[in-house]
Amino acid sequence: MRMPRPSPVQNYLDSLQAKGRYTFTHRELSANVPTTSASLKLALHRLGKKRRILRVHNGFYVLVPLEYQASGILPPTWFTHDLMTHLGCGYYVALLTAARLHGAGHQASQEFQVMTDAPLRNIEAGGLRIRLLRKTHLAITPIQEKKVPTGFLRVSIPEATALDLVRYAHVAGGLDNVATVLSELAERIGRTARSSHDNEALCPFGQR
Repeated sequence: MRMPRPSPVQNYLDSLQAKGRYTFTHRELSANVPTTSASLKLALHRLGKKRRILRVHNGFYVLVPLEYQASGILPPTWFTHDLMTHLGCGYYVALLTAARLHGAGHQASQEFQVMTDAPLRNIEAGGLRIRLLRKTHLAITPIQEKKVPTGFLRVSIPEATALDLVRYAHVAGGLDNVATVLSELAERIGRTARSSHDNEALCPFGQR
């Protein structure tokens, strides 16, 4: 019995993953796959039911490789930069999420916290909640570009993370929780922005 041939949409998405890409937009797919709008919609629906893809935001999708199909979504560190680029806004990973990336505040969290320079609604997809908080003077916050499997991610440096945690304590578990995280984060305060083990790069926001 012959196996069904992969659809043009499936072939294109497989080619993206082969290049190390795990995100795509509806517009990109339409431009690169010669098919009708109805066929494209049907293919996306079928791939979604198979948990091969997940729509995170209007027109923005992530590919879900086999090892992540049980959870139904990629780790948000893999696609946040592409998502923020798609939304057309500045950003950096902040608060409890940034603290964990710096090695502090190891307790599990139900949300991924991101500062942006635009008023955006929080995003919920695949059991993941991305909390988007607007910060007026986002551009002056010093950040690090942390390497991730799909590229890089903008993260507030430990000092800026500490200041944000105090300012936004109401979304960081309250002052008691913030104090606990700060005690762990203190070990990172004042360290050089470039280290030999993770090759992080310190830069003003928006310079890259």
